[in-house]
Amino acid sequence: MMSPKTLFRLSPLAAALLMGACSTLPEASSPPTATPGQPANSNPGAPVPGPRATLASLDNITINIPKMDDQLATARVQLQKVEAGKALATAPAVAQDAAGTAEPQPRSLDDQVNDKLNESLYRQILEQAKKAPDPGTANAYLQVARKLKMGNAKFAAEKEEEKLLQDSIEFYQDLLKRMPSTEARAEIYYDLAKTYDLMGKKVESAAALKELAQKYPKSPYLTEVYFRLAEESFAGNRFTEAAGYYQKVLDSKDSTFQDSALYKRGWALYRSSNFEDALPLFFRFAEKIMVKPHKTKQEDAKLQDSYDVISLCFMMMDGPKSVDEYFTKNGEKFYESGIYANLAQAYLNKRQFSNAAETYTAFINRHPFDPSAPELSTAIINIYQQGGFPAQVIMAKEEFINHYNPDGAYWKQADEASRTRLRPILEGHIIDLAKHYHALAQMDNNEGDYLKAATWYRMHLALKPAEQDAIAINELLAEALYSAKHYAEAIPEFEKTAYEYNNPKGADAAAFALVSYQDWDKSLGVDEAAKLKLLPARVAAVLKFADKFPQDSNTPKLMQGMIQTVYERWKDADDASKPLVKDLEAGAVTYAGRYPQDPASALLLQGMTNLHLHFKDYDSAVRTAQLLLAINPPVAEPLRLEAAGVVADAQFDQGRFAEAEKSYQQVMAFSIPDAKLKARYQDRLATTYYRQAEKLRDDKNPEEAAAFFQKAAQASVDTKIRTSSDFDAAAVLLNGEKYKEAIPVLIAFKQKYPDHALSATIPEKLALAYEKSGDIPNAAAQYEAIAARDQKKSPQSAREALWLAAEMYEKGKQPDAALRIYRQYANDASNPADLRGEATFKLYNHAVANQQLPEQNANLKTLAQLYEKQATGASPRIKYFGALANFKLSQPVYDAFIAVPIKQPLKQSILMKKKAMQAALTAYNKVAAIGVAEFTTAAYYQQGEIYRIMANDLLKSERPKGLSDLELEQYTILLEEQAEPLSDKAIAIHTINADLVKQEVYDGYVQKSFDALAELSPGRYNKHEQLEDSIDEIY
Repeated sequence: MMSPKTLFRLSPLAAALLMGACSTLPEASSPPTATPGQPANSNPGAPVPGPRATLASLDNITINIPKMDDQLATARVQLQKVEAGKALATAPAVAQDAAGTAEPQPRSLDDQVNDKLNESLYRQILEQAKKAPDPGTANAYLQVARKLKMGNAKFAAEKEEEKLLQDSIEFYQDLLKRMPSTEARAEIYYDLAKTYDLMGKKVESAAALKELAQKYPKSPYLTEVYFRLAEESFAGNRFTEAAGYYQKVLDSKDSTFQDSALYKRGWALYRSSNFEDALPLFFRFAEKIMVKPHKTKQEDAKLQDSYDVISLCFMMMDGPKSVDEYFTKNGEKFYESGIYANLAQAYLNKRQFSNAAETYTAFINRHPFDPSAPELSTAIINIYQQGGFPAQVIMAKEEFINHYNPDGAYWKQADEASRTRLRPILEGHIIDLAKHYHALAQMDNNEGDYLKAATWYRMHLALKPAEQDAIAINELLAEALYSAKHYAEAIPEFEKTAYEYNNPKGADAAAFALVSYQDWDKSLGVDEAAKLKLLPARVAAVLKFADKFPQDSNTPKLMQGMIQTVYERWKDADDASKPLVKDLEAGAVTYAGRYPQDPASALLLQGMTNLHLHFKDYDSAVRTAQLLLAINPPVAEPLRLEAAGVVADAQFDQGRFAEAEKSYQQVMAFSIPDAKLKARYQDRLATTYYRQAEKLRDDKNPEEAAAFFQKAAQASVDTKIRTSSDFDAAAVLLNGEKYKEAIPVLIAFKQKYPDHALSATIPEKLALAYEKSGDIPNAAAQYEAIAARDQKKSPQSAREALWLAAEMYEKGKQPDAALRIYRQYANDASNPADLRGEATFKLYNHAVANQQLPEQNANLKTLAQLYEKQATGASPRIKYFGALANFKLSQPVYDAFIAVPIKQPLKQSILMKKKAMQAALTAYNKVAAIGVAEFTTAAYYQQGEIYRIMANDLLKSERPKGLSDLELEQYTILLEEQAEPLSDKAIAIHTINADLVKQEVYDGYVQKSFDALAELSPGRYNKHEQLEDSIDEIY
């Protein structure tokens, strides 16, 4: 690798000449002088040069300057120092610029001696250059001489040197004009460029190199030429141009300048702000050094320089984000951590603390399981501490814990040694954070900070600290959750602190758990369903406290309070309440068994008894009440009275009324100073009678049921119970059809409670009882009394009762009393028409039964008049009465028609017959018009018969006397002709009546029409005619 300041290499010709000149000192005689435009060895007789040295063989050439004298030997040592200085010349331009700005240092005595030796050697080599046979050889000597001068800061070309170089230039320029060979011309351009460079004419040197590159692209010098052009462009700050030439060097197959070009192209791109393209070059350069198993100090320095410039590139781009993008694009590398670390350090050097921390964070995010990750995370914390960023320190510690905690992925994949190293660091950070957030939360009561503190406390516990530390941390965790009102989380932590450690203050922690439950319950507000759902856990917590700390003074109070709470909150027993109550009872019984003399024991059993009663668990209530009664020494009498009452009440509530009756009688044997309580038990005793009465009633045992109802009335102090019991006694007898037995009970009730509302219902019940027991007169009298009672307030009820009274009289064979009431109904115009009609109908039937014809006709006319007054608005019942009355009243008219004979003189008798016939037809038309089917069919039948009878009577009428047989025959034919239309009319009317069958109307008169049709005209039996509304004429 050659530095940007490395001098030109010797051309093969110059190198050969220099080797020949230096291997043997020249003779004293002056060498032949080269003719311009010709090679130095072209003089006659000169030996023919051997094979030309190639550019590749130049690396193997060692310039051997033999000893001249002691002074020259000393100079050799100095030359080696110059070679070492050459290595320094390969440092980057940035380093050279920095070196150029350094202050000059005083030179030592050794340095001054060395300078004099170098000067002496320089003079000797310069003399050799003057004697050189050609410019190439002279330039070779001058190049060596110049190497000696490079270490001298005061170096400047001397006039003789400049004169030699200028002559060389003129020689090469002349030679180019005359040299036809391509290879030779390329070499001449190369030497010309070198000479210009030795003279410090960089522009001219570059121009010669460009000519060479352009004209001779296959020249063996081409790679070096591009490198020289790149160096010249770089030195002139034309970095983009320099980058292009360096790339040409990299594209060549010549490896001589590869490393330098790689490195310098990266710098060129960097200096032109093309950091993205510069990075891969620096990485390639660095990788070449990294893979070496043994590195020189110079290589180590170069590697660090590469790291530094890589960091500068990333800083100029997007910092650690760019690093992530680079490795994402180019794949993971074994040296990634070093790149991130070097970039972070670069930021730190500039006091860019946040950027440095972000760089480490970026690496950890990419490689969360890297073995160096914990150290880098710690470095982040230290960076923020160094920079004075307390908030970021907190965040960094949080991230450290989140990443490396025992529940995290890093911990799970780490070996035990790594965990051992991490554990104390984690504990320290966790405690710091927990205390930090807990303190913040206490300042402003912030829920979020309490929860953050809780998180860190939990994480500390996960590291399994010593028990005493764990107790303290667990309690702090519970307190933080409680303060945050996260009761569901706080309670288990309080309980863990109380019960899962060897904690002498466990009762306090357990009490805090119960307080948490209370506050949780309060926080639920009016959400009774949620409170009920919480209750089982509260009960379990109290019982756990009682079991663990039975001698604590709060234990019985807590249990009593919980019993009361369950009593108030839980309305009905269900699958959830049953185990709850069972556990509470077990706790209360256990406590009472341990401390029977403690008054609280009886109170606990009392509470449990009431709770069982509340849930209607009477067997359990009896059980706990009996335990209370069994306490020795006996408890106070009021508690015992209550317990005894519970037994009776339980039997009562279970429906065991016969047993409850005896138990209440035993309770009543106690001295009961409380009048209300005594009355309660008295009424309960009465209720047992009453319930037994109900049972007997349901079992169809009315007489015994009535007796128990009466017992209940006697035992109760409650007027309502007494009243209802006496009334139910009567009712059960009535419902059980014990009517005779019910009568005295009903009469007694009315006498005992004359003003009671139920007494008003007694007449109806007495009437029923009298009626059912066969005492009809008294039943009727009760109904008449009911009618009189209700006349004003309910006329309708009064009418109904009076009618029942009439029916009772009628049933009781007291017709006069019944007729009296029916006449009263019929004559009272204020009564509804239907009711008057029914009463008149009753009177009509009585007259029929007793063959009282005037009364019959009078009642029929009354019924007919009722219908006529109602007309079309008449009810069906009034229509019936109207049809009946008119049909019955039509019978005399029909009979009168029948009674009129047809005799001679025929005209006069037919006229009378027709008049009677018309009257009968009109009467029956009136019946049919009412539209009652029963009488309509009868009317039609009667009308058909009228026509049939008229025809028959006409045919059977008396014949005139004195007619001959022929005349008599003709007379008969004439009668038949007159009778035939009448018969047809009869058939038509009977057919109409018979056809009512199609309308589902069929009765005796319809059948009679069928019979008449069969007799009148069998052949026309099936003929159908339109139904006429009325028949009002004869043919």
